[in-house]
Amino acid sequence: MAHEVDLTWAADPDAASYDVYRGSASGKEGASPVATGITGTTWTDKNVVPGQTYFYTVTAVNGSAQSSPSNEASATVPFAPPSGLTAVAS
Repeated sequence: MAHEVDLTWAADPDAASYDVYRGSASGKEGASPVATGITGTTWTDKNVVPGQTYFYTVTAVNGSAQSSPSNEASATVPFAPPSGLTAVAS
């Protein structure tokens, strides 16, 4: 099972692109850009670890100007249960 977090946000009509920031704690402080120059309003974070909670914000970019961060959204990546368990009586 692939572990990923799917993000979506509302379009800003003045934005040329968007930047996505991710942190391991709530609040913008410590968040790092994980994707820049996104031209759509969705992005999938495929670099996540099961059991970890991630906190995301998005900024709109137009030329050299960047908006304030969006509201923060968080996601906890679930652990997948073990698969392929078998039992054989002897």
